[in-house]
Amino acid sequence: MNNENNNIATAGGAMPREALVARVRNAQEDGRILRLEAAVRQEAISRIDPARRIRIDEVPYTVETLAQQYNEEIRVPECQRDLSWKGKRGLAKKQKLIDSVMHGYPIPSIILNRVARLHDDVYDGRHRIHTFHEYRNDKFKWNGAKYSELIPDDQAKFDERRIPVTIVRNASPQQLADIFIRLNSGVALKDYDYLRAHRASPLVTAATTHIMENARLANALGYASLERREDLANWTALACGLSTGNPGNITTSWIRLSDYIYDPVNEDAIRRGVEAICVLLERANEVYPAQDKERQRFKRIGRFLAYFVAEYLATPDNDTIQKWVSVIGRLRGNAGQRYEMTLALTTTGAQNLTETKIRTVLDQVNTLLETGVARGGDDYDDDESDD
Repeated sequence: MNNENNNIATAGGAMPREALVARVRNAQEDGRILRLEAAVRQEAISRIDPARRIRIDEVPYTVETLAQQYNEEIRVPECQRDLSWKGKRGLAKKQKLIDSVMHGYPIPSIILNRVARLHDDVYDGRHRIHTFHEYRNDKFKWNGAKYSELIPDDQAKFDERRIPVTIVRNASPQQLADIFIRLNSGVALKDYDYLRAHRASPLVTAATTHIMENARLANALGYASLERREDLANWTALACGLSTGNPGNITTSWIRLSDYIYDPVNEDAIRRGVEAICVLLERANEVYPAQDKERQRFKRIGRFLAYFVAEYLATPDNDTIQKWVSVIGRLRGNAGQRYEMTLALTTTGAQNLTETKIRTVLDQVNTLLETGVARGGDDYDDDESDD
């Protein structure tokens, strides 16, 4: 065979065909090895964010342990002080829970946040633990009997029932809120549910402290209950508008409020705004007396408060307060006056306000006060109730 035919020209000169084939094969094999090594290295990289990883322990507690440790080793954070299981409906829920314990029905897991070696904060399940504690201390009856009136075997079934408990170690408020939202992902959560999940955030805490727990404001609003869970979005919206100084942020929308709940809060601005609202309502109640139910109608931000706050933020003086006292006077006047002013205060989506909507309503109110001509949005309903 001709030797020239067995050589192949390369950049480095002629090379035997067999040697070149071997080199190509080696290069291909080397490439496969490199790709395999790269894939192994890629697989070895963890996708877990160490900063977000939560340490948890999942352990069962007996009902007896939960009841005994309540308010001792197991504590209730300040932001969870309110109880919603009240009255006849609350009692029915408590009795149903005890019935589930006694008859072996599944009980949802309780979540505790361990903030110290011997101290756990209740994050989810406060009503369950509170109910166990109350029943074991004879605060109510189940099936016609208090705990002390049960036969020993029934007492043992109650005490020894094991409840699933998840202990989260030093989770941040945002992580705890995320846990709640994920656990309830199959439920249609409302705006106030999301806010309650983030109840330890600066904005929700400020709304709770300065508005929901404000006895003076509650009295001015006809001794209204300001601490209902359903009202949380209403008052957080007000706190957001006052804190940011922007009435356009007075919205009950979780999507919009979520941009602000962990921002620094101007608590002085919230206190001043709530003080002005109290002065306004107290003056109006003195000059234009009304029954408690009528005074409670002013609780919803989209009915009245947001528009006063918007004007007061722009002009925080006595004249602004007096002007809005006269507005309340018309709302408590004869049927014609009430209709005209309510129409002027009406806009679409009044609980999800924007600067444009607020400005439109203020223009409508000013037109009525200056010319006596009433015009407004399409959502007027004089019979609307907050109850």
